[in-house]
Amino acid sequence: MLLRAILAPVRQAVRLSLVMAVAASALLLPVTTASAKTLDLTGIVDCGRSSGKRCDIGDTIGFRTKDLSGVTETIELDVSWIKADLEGTDQDDLFQFEVEEKPGGGYRVLRIVSSDETVRRQEEDDARNDYDEQEEEEQEE
Repeated sequence: MLLRAILAPVRQAVRLSLVMAVAASALLLPVTTASAKTLDLTGIVDCGRSSGKRCDIGDTIGFRTKDLSGVTETIELDVSWIKADLEGTDQDDLFQFEVEEKPGGGYRVLRIVSSDETVRRQEEDDARNDYDEQEEEEQEE
């Protein structure tokens, strides 16, 4: 009985030491954060309609791109974060999206990098610049 009375506080001290050792080792472990890989994808919206027809945008859209494999493929993109920005999107509209790989597979759109409108403006600017350069060359001759 006397031995039990002496050993009881020792057991408690050993248990407490073990708990503290486990807690301290957990604090010393390196903290790792999973960083999702992001990339830009350029392609056209595929909502299964005739070209130019308005799409009904849900949480996902079909997207035809060559950027992943080098071959045109249709993939599903999670657009739930930018859904409101896609109102007025038509079949075959051109977009460039910044996307991240989802942990379970697939891609989530983070933002619109460019769309038909910005691409058309860039093409018009390029055409204007080409025309201006041609005009300057003709004047020099």
